[in-house]
Amino acid sequence: MRSPGTVAVGVAAALVIALVWVTCSALGVRGSSNVPVAASDEVHRVSSLVQRIRTGVSSEEEFRTQLAVDRYAGVAPGRLLSGLRGKDVILVFVESYGRSALQDPGLDSGVLSVLGTASQRLQSDGFGARSAWLTSPTFGGGSWLAHSTLQSGTWVSDQTRYVTLVNSHRLTLTRAFREAGWRTVAVMPAPQRPWPEGAFYDYTATYLFARLGYRGPRIGWGTMPDQYVLSALQRLELQKPHPPLMAEVELVSSHAPWARIPALVPWQSLGDGSEFARLPVTKTGASLADRNRTRAGYAQSIEYSLSALLDFVHRAATPQTVVVFLGDHQPATTVTGFGVSHDVPITVVSKDPAVLDGIGGWGWTPGLVPAPGAPRWPMDAFRDRFLSAFTPGPSTAGPSPATGP
Repeated sequence: MRSPGTVAVGVAAALVIALVWVTCSALGVRGSSNVPVAASDEVHRVSSLVQRIRTGVSSEEEFRTQLAVDRYAGVAPGRLLSGLRGKDVILVFVESYGRSALQDPGLDSGVLSVLGTASQRLQSDGFGARSAWLTSPTFGGGSWLAHSTLQSGTWVSDQTRYVTLVNSHRLTLTRAFREAGWRTVAVMPAPQRPWPEGAFYDYTATYLFARLGYRGPRIGWGTMPDQYVLSALQRLELQKPHPPLMAEVELVSSHAPWARIPALVPWQSLGDGSEFARLPVTKTGASLADRNRTRAGYAQSIEYSLSALLDFVHRAATPQTVVVFLGDHQPATTVTGFGVSHDVPITVVSKDPAVLDGIGGWGWTPGLVPAPGAPRWPMDAFRDRFLSAFTPGPSTAGPSPATGP
């Protein structure tokens, strides 16, 4: 991983080279073969490069300034998040769960039906829910940019900003929970190599692919079905005696290309996942060459992921459980078409009325489906608003102004 210093040196070097190129062209400097060092038809192109580099440097400086201003970094651990004291807080990113999954009428999607059925069952269980929209910094990929934006409360819209962030001391949601006394874990089924950036988030424990004990087949892009990932969280953490837990979980069965969708199985049959080798898999025929099948495959994958997640909440959540689930970004334009928003749904689920009262001022829609006109925040606004809702005042300051679009 490159350090911020390396990035800065590379940008500076590129800027110098580009400026030399433009200067040579302007002066008509020629090489030993009497060939212009910089041909005139390249001047406009390189001048544009110079401007883009200057803009990038300015953006990077602005981002570093944002990182240095953190209204919650100095809050005493005893007060931080005290409104959630004793709760298990589970933050779940559902891959590619975008606004289009709920509002694109051409998707022929059963997602709304899944959410409607789950909403009735959770309500019968005593759960309440509130939902809204967040605008993701990325589209069709780059999940790590969305994860880091939500966790850090800063707008991480490209890889340069991501590298700068993970080499900083910015307070993440995970670290805020850990400083306040929670055990913090990450359940990340996708990484099969070391993940050094994970140190930035300050997890107590990290469960990557190798630590999740999966012995079944790989189905689609994801290394293991979402249902297994959730069962691993239950087995490894929740069912054991534990202090209050904050877990970040990635569900990746809805990752492109949406060609093979796993089946839901009885939870008691999951074991080490080898059961999936004997079960049928839905083959959607999704491909870049067949947009209709790809869109249908995408919708089926979101149905599966949400069904697994909400059934898990029904089975495993207690009165002390708070679940926050959201999409990381919209799916690719193969599914959405062009000109759509970067919006993703976000939902908070809890049995404790005090938790929902804590976010009562947000104006979010009751239930699992945000209304079309529900509040729409840039994703970087969530961290401070969440901390403000559950950290009693007087605060060091109110929520930071949003820095996203």
